[in-house]
Amino acid sequence: MLLCVIPIDVARLLGRGGAPTPERRSRRRRTEPKPDRLDRGAAPPVASFYPVLQLGDPTALRDFLVQEFGFVVTFDSGWYVSLRAGNYELGLVKAGHLTISAKAEVTSTGFRLNLEVADVDALYQKMIVEGGHTELLGLRTEEFGQRHFIVEAPGGVLIDVITRTAPI
Repeated sequence: MLLCVIPIDVARLLGRGGAPTPERRSRRRRTEPKPDRLDRGAAPPVASFYPVLQLGDPTALRDFLVQEFGFVVTFDSGWYVSLRAGNYELGLVKAGHLTISAKAEVTSTGFRLNLEVADVDALYQKMIVEGGHTELLGLRTEEFGQRHFIVEAPGGVLIDVITRTAPI
């Protein structure tokens, strides 16, 4: 199972505005290559990295992520969709498209996206209580330091909506 964590600004989604606070910015983990491991004479071998999900209907998940989490569509050909949330990207491709090898014509299954948000309770209210989306794990606080719930998105993709908390 591949896991992808994407921070989302819930205040912006709920119309409360405001830029991310320095505290939220400082919590973001950034992993940089160690200078002693870089070949200083060559370009980095990877210029970009993002997961791509193969789905029966990529547009359904596109609409869900745009509506519920504020993702931005950066490219959409109908059979391939590229989405952005902040500095993070996610690709969606129609399973069985001609650009996919016949050996790989499967739909992505067992995939979960972890989306870190500022206010998980507000999104739970909006998505589950008011929006009627399918809840797979109820809102709860974990002893290891997160409050979260899991909702089923189109295509069977699981979305784990998380706010970090102090460990119990």
